[in-house]
Amino acid sequence: MILSLSPSIDGFTGGALDVRFAYSPQTIERLKALIPFYDRAWDKERKVWVVAMDYAPVLLREFGADLSIDPNAVGPVMDTCSNAERSMLRLIATATKLTPVAAQWLERHPLAVHT
Repeated sequence: MILSLSPSIDGFTGGALDVRFAYSPQTIERLKALIPFYDRAWDKERKVWVVAMDYAPVLLREFGADLSIDPNAVGPVMDTCSNAERSMLRLIATATKLTPVAAQWLERHPLAVHT
C-alpha cells in the first residue's frame, strides 16, 4: 500500500476513526495539536492513529480537500458533522480528483480555512 502524506480516514472501530498517512513529523505534530492525547492513540500493529469519532469535523476543517475517507466510514463521520461539514464531506467522499470549481469552493468555504 502506498501511503499519501495527506491523512485518510480508513475506517472506524468501536466509535473511533482509523487515520492513516505516510510518516511525516509535520502531520503528526498537526494531529497532536488538534486532538488531545486522551482522544488519540498510535496503534503500532495496524500503523494507524486511532482518533475519537468526535474529532471528524476537526479533521475535515484542518485537512479539507486533502483528507480522503473510506466509503464505509462516511456514514458514521456524517453523524458527527454540521450541515456545512457534511457538504464538504460529500465533495471529498465523491470526488477522486476535485474539479477546479469544487477546489475553489473549498478554498472560499469558511470550514476549509486553516487556523
